[in-house]
Amino acid sequence: MILSACQTRNLRTSILVLAAASIAGYATPRYVQTGAASGGTGTFNAPFATIQAAASIMSGGDTCYVWQGTYYETVRPTNSGTSSLPMVFRNYQSETVTVHGGAVVPASSWSQHSGSIYKATLSGTPRELFADRQYMLRARHPNVRYDRASGFCMLKAPVGTETPPTVSDWNGAILISGSASAWVSTISQPNAYTATAAGILIGPLGLLDAPAEWAYTGGVLYLWTPGGADPRTSGMAIETATRDYGFDLSSRNYIVVKGITLFGTNINMNGATYCTVDGCNVFYHNSIFIASNGFVREVETSFNSKGKGVVLGGNHNTVRNCDIAHAWGDGVTVYGADNTLENCKIGDCDWSGTDCAPVTAAGSRQIVRYNTIYDGGRSVLNHSKLHSSQIIYNDMFGSGWIRYDLAMAYTFGTDGQGTVEAYNWLHEAYSALGSAGIYHDNFSSNHTVHHNVVWTSGTNARFFGLGFNLPQTNERFYNNSFYNLTGGFTVDTASGWTNCSYVNNIYPIAVAHVNSSVTVGNNISDSCQPYTDPEFGDFTLRANMPQIDAGRVVSSYTDGYQGSAPDVGAYESGITPWVPGADFARKVWQPMRIPGQISRRGWKVFGSVGSQWVNMAIDGRMDTRWDTYSRYDSTQQNSHYYQVNMLAPVSYNKILVFAASSPRDCYARSYSVAVYDGVSAFGPPVATGAGTDSVTIITFPTQTQPAFRITQISSPGSPPWGIDEIVVVNDNTPGVQMPRTGVSGSTSLWSRVRVFATNGRLLCSVDRAHPGASLSGIVGTGAYAMRVELADGTTLRRSLVVAQPTPLRTLLRSAGQITLAR
Repeated sequence: MILSACQTRNLRTSILVLAAASIAGYATPRYVQTGAASGGTGTFNAPFATIQAAASIMSGGDTCYVWQGTYYETVRPTNSGTSSLPMVFRNYQSETVTVHGGAVVPASSWSQHSGSIYKATLSGTPRELFADRQYMLRARHPNVRYDRASGFCMLKAPVGTETPPTVSDWNGAILISGSASAWVSTISQPNAYTATAAGILIGPLGLLDAPAEWAYTGGVLYLWTPGGADPRTSGMAIETATRDYGFDLSSRNYIVVKGITLFGTNINMNGATYCTVDGCNVFYHNSIFIASNGFVREVETSFNSKGKGVVLGGNHNTVRNCDIAHAWGDGVTVYGADNTLENCKIGDCDWSGTDCAPVTAAGSRQIVRYNTIYDGGRSVLNHSKLHSSQIIYNDMFGSGWIRYDLAMAYTFGTDGQGTVEAYNWLHEAYSALGSAGIYHDNFSSNHTVHHNVVWTSGTNARFFGLGFNLPQTNERFYNNSFYNLTGGFTVDTASGWTNCSYVNNIYPIAVAHVNSSVTVGNNISDSCQPYTDPEFGDFTLRANMPQIDAGRVVSSYTDGYQGSAPDVGAYESGITPWVPGADFARKVWQPMRIPGQISRRGWKVFGSVGSQWVNMAIDGRMDTRWDTYSRYDSTQQNSHYYQVNMLAPVSYNKILVFAASSPRDCYARSYSVAVYDGVSAFGPPVATGAGTDSVTIITFPTQTQPAFRITQISSPGSPPWGIDEIVVVNDNTPGVQMPRTGVSGSTSLWSRVRVFATNGRLLCSVDRAHPGASLSGIVGTGAYAMRVELADGTTLRRSLVVAQPTPLRTLLRSAGQITLAR
């Protein structure tokens, strides 16, 4: 007998169910399918329509398999699992399952309010709003944008210089304020216009004056739809976010949530024990909150703290292998004891500019390891009130998007009780007014900081390796490496140092050893440039460097050294280098490596506008940029310029200007390049031309003067001019060769793009349905296999030999007749 595909699936599932039941005793599988008929019993052939229906009857050992779809609900298990029989909620096989924190606003409920503004009556107050899963902004003043690629610039806007808006209804108004030099934001609910603050006013209907803005008042939702689309006929899916939690595991034990996306909602493990969240996505999981004092993390973090992220509270709980992003507050909030956060990608958080962070960690005996943690309004990891814990093997970058006096890893007023910060990378700070890689603020004690690397690719004016405010007690700093920073560590004559050590570190400036309460020794400057390839993240030591075998033995921290003595710095020669970060989120394509590239160490860069973002064009990241967008203008104008001073004479004949991530093709429509004459002015153009989509290659006769300026020479209007990365080379740049193999496809929309190493290891997967999916990443030189899955079901397979770093979108165009429009 030949079975049909359906019968085969049923038979296979039945065999798996029987096997699972025999292993788990009385364990029962439950099945859920969105849109299933009412009256389902949770079996494979009669599934429940909601996850909660299964959660209400499940017990230890049961597994709930959820089929593909979006589920608008909060799941609250009635029972707990046990140590031998955990309760499991997971996606069926590899299907895409989303638990959503709101509801669809029916097309029939909309009516036209005025122009492109539509309105609909709602029964509940929305926290957030999405159109086709794209984030909609609350009505705001002024109308500056708010996106990570250009910076968290919403809060940079000085409200006080604006003409007061006309607002008669202050319902829902929120003022996020604080000057550009403020340590944190304050968030209040005004009932009148404030003309003295600097910040952003959001919420009132009277401010709704731009596309993708919304307001809610009197039970009515107002939306200026993107592109002016009519929500009654366009098919645009407009969804609210109203529920705090998609999974509420508070006070539950031994429950696993695996392979599920939470959108516009959160996960709660307050008071839980031995629960696990594994392989989940959590996006847009908290909203704006009121904070009259923006230091919301200076007291012990708890369930009552404002701006909580994924709630990793309770005891012995784990969050692993997750992608967590886009939050007004924390990405993940850790408290309680004995919890683990590992192998996660967490970032684009703390839009509020308070002292929330992508990761806030408090409590005792916590483990934060192998995570990629990035982009916070203030710090990237805040570990105030964290005790006896480990912060190890994390890749942290992108602090200070809004505020200053901060760090990648920051703590204040904390007895670490032996907390260890080790084997971390900390880099790319964006606060021009002052920040540090590791900052132990006032009244810090009992931390050990060893084998970390702190650097910056750009030219941040005040980025220090280590930052301190006194008093400091029993603080140990061993074998750390610093590169391209303003300072490393200075021990001054002030009182307040007690039993501290600074040993075996590679520092960027001299260490002032004038305080006998600090042990200082075997530290060596980086003036000899000891690192193998620092601009590309290789901080191992070059051969014959003075740091090799020059360290002091520090028991437990230099064990296993090679040679006659430990090396100075974070990497020991002769030992396989450690690599931090989540294994699925490491920098596969960044930073770029261009043949003949000129080092960008120490560059000074300037812009005619957007001065706070100029370093983003040389930070090694393709998802950040400098551009000419401002609150008053969003166009390309004659005389806009970007200027580079490489500080020392060097030969170069080519400039590469990347604009792959700019959402509106922000490449220069026409430009000229002039080189400084070495005396008082820029000379005549050495090159002129027009830009191209993803990368503009500007070639000219060899120059040696270190300063040059790229200037717009026309005023084409919108969009603004943007630069993701600028690279200067002294070489002929080879092209990209793409031998074609496999299937030839017809014109179709891409669905998913995957890039593999030649050994079969998956390097990157970009899913079109994933919020924030981008083709802007740069594929480095080497041989790869690319698989393009098309919306029509076709799969294209291509072998790639990439001779120069190339945007993924360019490779995709070359793979076949693929439509890139999203």
